[in-house]
Amino acid sequence: MQRSFPSWVSLPAVLILGAAEVLGGDGIIRQPSIAPQAYDSPFERALPAEDLPSGQLRWKPVDRQPFQTGPMPQAMAGQSPATTSTLPGEEQPLAGVSTPARTPQRSVSGGLAIDATPTGVSDPVATGVPTQSWAQATAYQRPVPTDSGTRQFQLASRISAQIRQPATAAKPIDNLPQLEPAPGWQAVGNRLAGHWAECEKLLRRGAHMSALDEAEQAIVYLTRIIDAARNEHQAEPAWLNAQVAMREAEMFERGPQLAEDPEFLDRLVASHSTPILKHVDLSQMSPLIAAQYYRRYALAQLLQAAQGHPWASELFVAIGQCYQARAVAEGEQGGPLWYRALVYYKAAHEIMPSNVLAANQLAYTLLQLDRPQEARQILVPAVQQRATRENLQNLVEASRRVGDVATANWAMGRLAQLGQPTTGSPLPQVTEIPAELFARLSPYEASPQVSGPRTASAPTERR
Repeated sequence: MQRSFPSWVSLPAVLILGAAEVLGGDGIIRQPSIAPQAYDSPFERALPAEDLPSGQLRWKPVDRQPFQTGPMPQAMAGQSPATTSTLPGEEQPLAGVSTPARTPQRSVSGGLAIDATPTGVSDPVATGVPTQSWAQATAYQRPVPTDSGTRQFQLASRISAQIRQPATAAKPIDNLPQLEPAPGWQAVGNRLAGHWAECEKLLRRGAHMSALDEAEQAIVYLTRIIDAARNEHQAEPAWLNAQVAMREAEMFERGPQLAEDPEFLDRLVASHSTPILKHVDLSQMSPLIAAQYYRRYALAQLLQAAQGHPWASELFVAIGQCYQARAVAEGEQGGPLWYRALVYYKAAHEIMPSNVLAANQLAYTLLQLDRPQEARQILVPAVQQRATRENLQNLVEASRRVGDVATANWAMGRLAQLGQPTTGSPLPQVTEIPAELFARLSPYEASPQVSGPRTASAPTERR
């Protein structure tokens, strides 16, 4: 039954009258005779009371049901009435058979629920209507897309896919012709020679970082020229990969967590860009062995960046000398720098085995790391190719350490033939002192003699 109000009654008055109808004149809360509706809120839910006089409501704790999403309940989907769902602990009712009214069970969990059913609402079990749990009745129902919505979604997906893909397919690298030839090797050699000369000048001044920057600029320029001549992009990325690998290899020697956390090595390798130890069981691997794998990968990348060019061998020697000078200057803290120099010397020697300077520098570095056997194996063919004072001295030292007296004597004999001493004599140290102190310390005989005309002496008579 609907109530009609005169046109002069305002909206606030209607609201007040509606509230008074719910409250009632005696102050008792009364439930309007409307069917219960599903709530979207997962929190407080009101359940209808059962068989209370005059629709009075009684509140009690009830189990909280989680906020669920899923398909429509079976009763709403129009399925068979024989398939019903009940609350936990209830028996499955038969369709079309009336059962006595159920008594709600109290719950120990928090929350409030109405323990009454509105007056005039029949029991769904007694009427044969399929029942469902309160969680299913109050669950959020996912809207079923209509045909127009599905078509819009498909159209939007198709448009976004077309936007993401390029307008034209990428051409293979072989089909991209060079617009103009690369610079000639004479011009490239002149520029590299300028970087080399500047690097040596800075090394003599002790500016190790500036010298290293000059050498690295030269090798980057050479790798770009190699890529341009081959119409590819492989040499410069390989050079950069080698730099990253050597830098990450030094992390294995600095982390104190390697001894405290057994899984730190796995996490450290996973955070690196170097792929040599990815997806490898590192539970029994020493950190120093892992660093050796990184340096081997860096060596392979340097060889790929050089592409066998002999000028790369010369530039790698220059970079190795920069790291060697820094290692000598830093003393005990220069251990990782010796290994960097070792990698560059190895790359220079493998690119061009006839590079005597690279062989001598590699052997000297191996002697600094106390690996004389490897140094001797490198020095013997280098001395046979071209004997110099430096490689002969290193061969004498390497042979002496391994106990090869014959090779040491032979190298000393070659040094004698060259007219060079086996050990270099240090240069005299000059100290400037004041003139008064120099005059006081100098003997009288060393002082300058007075020069000038002498007086004529009387002639002696002869008898």
